[in-house]
Amino acid sequence: VQELLQRFEVATAKVGQEYVLNTFDLGGCMKALPLIWKNPERYAKHVVMPGQFHTTMNYMGMITSHKLRGSAYADILQEANLVKSGFLKNVLSGKAYAKALFCLKTVGEAMERLLIEQFIEEESVKIDDPAAILNLVSSCCRQNTDAAVQDHSVLNNFHKISEFEDKIQKGHLGKTATFWFSFIEHNRLVSMLLYAVKTNNLKLLHKCNGDMADIFF
Repeated sequence: VQELLQRFEVATAKVGQEYVLNTFDLGGCMKALPLIWKNPERYAKHVVMPGQFHTTMNYMGMITSHKLRGSAYADILQEANLVKSGFLKNVLSGKAYAKALFCLKTVGEAMERLLIEQFIEEESVKIDDPAAILNLVSSCCRQNTDAAVQDHSVLNNFHKISEFEDKIQKGHLGKTATFWFSFIEHNRLVSMLLYAVKTNNLKLLHKCNGDMADIFF
């Protein structure tokens, strides 16, 4: 671990970054943090971030094996041929991490599509420059994002979708829709946590961990 901290310092110096952001799994953190605490001056610029593996694994388990128990989530996975029956328990518990994450994202995307379809059915959607949105969907880069948000009709629809989601949370489409929208929010939170770790966004990491805490209790 000490060797890794030194390598991180070298890599950080090459890109001209002041603070050394180190991402470790739980076991790595348990070795790195005592070393840093023992030599606070030597490692004054080091920030240790726990990796998302254990947090995400247990969070998925709380969602799919506890909150979604009896909701037909398991049936969805089997009907869609995403999981075989013998492997289902490990996926629902989150222990089969890669497969559980894949299933969560897949079902989450399906729910997001249903949400958008219902939104389009109920609300009048008009985009002045459809090409801007199509470019953003095909290539989600800063340039295409800036071009899309400069279109006032796009921003207007973003606000409409946000308001529509608030209505769903308050029971606009019934209790079942409210329940599955909470699943969409859980899925988004997992994606934000993964993004925070990959981009070394410490503030977003702390926010995600805080927002995830409720379901564990």
